[in-house]
Amino acid sequence: MNTYLKYKPVWLQFIILGALFFLTSAVLGSAAAYSIAGAYHISLDELMNPTSPAAVTASKLNLAVSSVFVFGMSGFLFSYMSDHHPFKFLGFKKPTPQIFLSIAVIILLASLPAISWFAIINKQIHLPSGLHETFKRLDDLNKEMMNKMLVMPSAKDLFMNIIVFGVIPAVMEEIFFRGALQRIFIRLFKSPVIGILVTAFVFSAAHMEFSGFLVRLVLGALLGALYWYSGSLWPGILMHFLNNAMQILVLYFYPKTMVEDAHFNVWLVVVSCLSIVLMLIWMKRISHTHYGEIYDNDDFTIDINSIGKNDE
Repeated sequence: MNTYLKYKPVWLQFIILGALFFLTSAVLGSAAAYSIAGAYHISLDELMNPTSPAAVTASKLNLAVSSVFVFGMSGFLFSYMSDHHPFKFLGFKKPTPQIFLSIAVIILLASLPAISWFAIINKQIHLPSGLHETFKRLDDLNKEMMNKMLVMPSAKDLFMNIIVFGVIPAVMEEIFFRGALQRIFIRLFKSPVIGILVTAFVFSAAHMEFSGFLVRLVLGALLGALYWYSGSLWPGILMHFLNNAMQILVLYFYPKTMVEDAHFNVWLVVVSCLSIVLMLIWMKRISHTHYGEIYDNDDFTIDINSIGKNDE
């Protein structure tokens, strides 16, 4: 009898991944926060709301370590319990075909006008007063924190921010959301489309920033499609990293963009949206992977072409 988690019921996989997430958050995440606060001789309140340069550095370190422990560790532990090749299970292998690495760059650049448009639409969404005040308070706290962290007076600060906000989240979040959670939702709903979209929703909601919800929802869906079609985490990691790194570089060279509102050209948005659709069609046509190859599980089968159809 095979004891690996991938052969167990999907509901059990979901519960175990959730338990690992909350366990690493409560134990490792809390331990990291206390340790970092103690090392920098600051309080936990100062760590969460830094007011000095040293506290800002400590907050960045805490954010990076927390990402590794909460997303990376829980995702890796889940894969270790699921397969005897945990890295391959998550998707740390060459994409098939390797052109998906180039596609990740192209689709990110092509989607930028559409993403700007979604950011504007997001700001125009009206919520009930109670929810509006709650989300606005969270957004304001997050914005205040990020404004402090993204001040980059030197190249050293730029490099640190690219690591903290670019490299680490790209790897750790893709491990958890695409490598672990998305595969569970696809099995749960028996539909790649629904699994990808639900994962994208959770991915966006997990950032707890309503003002950027639609943007992250779209990015999450594109990252999920890259993982599904390529069978590899690397294209998504590359796209995720470039998206974050580009924003950091823009803020470094043009800091006024932190307070400027986004603008868009209607025709550019139309072309951008059409480009995304065409890229998704292209990815579907060139993909060599199938459900069994990506997920290595024989409890049911989904053909790669089903991503555009409803599965029974």
